[in-house]
Amino acid sequence: MEYCYVEFKVKNEEKLNRLKLIFEVIKEDKNNEVQDTDGKWIKLFSDTELDEFWWPNEQEYEETRKNLGNVYIKVVSINDNKQEDWDIYSMFEAIKDGEYELIGIRKISNSTYRLEFNPFAYPFGGIDSIRKLISCIGHSVVAVDDGTGRLIFNMNGFFEYQMKKKPWWKFW
Repeated sequence: MEYCYVEFKVKNEEKLNRLKLIFEVIKEDKNNEVQDTDGKWIKLFSDTELDEFWWPNEQEYEETRKNLGNVYIKVVSINDNKQEDWDIYSMFEAIKDGEYELIGIRKISNSTYRLEFNPFAYPFGGIDSIRKLISCIGHSVVAVDDGTGRLIFNMNGFFEYQMKKKPWWKFW
């Protein structure tokens, strides 16, 4: 079976193993519909990986605490460069709520891998959270296929879309 995927270039073997470890825990919990995962999942990430997310500054801390509840919150002195970025708990929520099954991480070539998933329906919640998971570990997302076709990335955004060819009688 051909699954949907997020394809990425591996930064190094150590970071690939980190992603595999984190992915397996998230996959197990998501696929078994474990509800209270934030406290468990946050502990999987190193300080360097956590720095890839938006965190509140001192002025935003109280509001953030009120919104997120009793979870780990890192306070930073300056967060202007991360205003448009994911906060880690939003990434967790998007992955948990995404209407797809996480399948696995598969090697495509020496330095290219795919994180594969199987959507239950369309729309299924998107893949931006999966892209963020991969990139926060240090890997570079190079292509995605969400079921509608392959979209190839460059440093500035998308540059090639390869639509899937289907027989005229198949509507999905």
